[in-house]
Amino acid sequence: ARVEGCVAWLTDPVILRALRKVHADLVVTSDKMHTKKRFQGLASVRRVGRQRGRLRPLLHHKFLIGLSKSAAPLWVLTGSMNFSTHSAHNLENAVLIRDPAVVETFRAEFRRVRKISRSF
Repeated sequence: ARVEGCVAWLTDPVILRALRKVHADLVVTSDKMHTKKRFQGLASVRRVGRQRGRLRPLLHHKFLIGLSKSAAPLWVLTGSMNFSTHSAHNLENAVLIRDPAVVETFRAEFRRVRKISRSF
């Protein structure tokens, strides 16, 4: 199984463990809590934005795309929740969508963001 997506903050250890079990290609917002060490064991994690300044631009997306072994799109998970430890204590929402046209729209956005991202 494969997962790709853009996630603003990714710090929840349970989610990180689950993502290490699949081929995960992710883009996160550039932040001091996002370190190369935190993402060890993941296939690919890149970042977008700059870490400094109160008005710094942020990646604020929160979506994961599930792909089959042949890279066919299966679903997209999106909503207000960050994939962070803190988020578990918030009122958040998530929606799983299996409509191929919707999933392809999210894939196009993932590709666009990944193209402007940079490695750690």
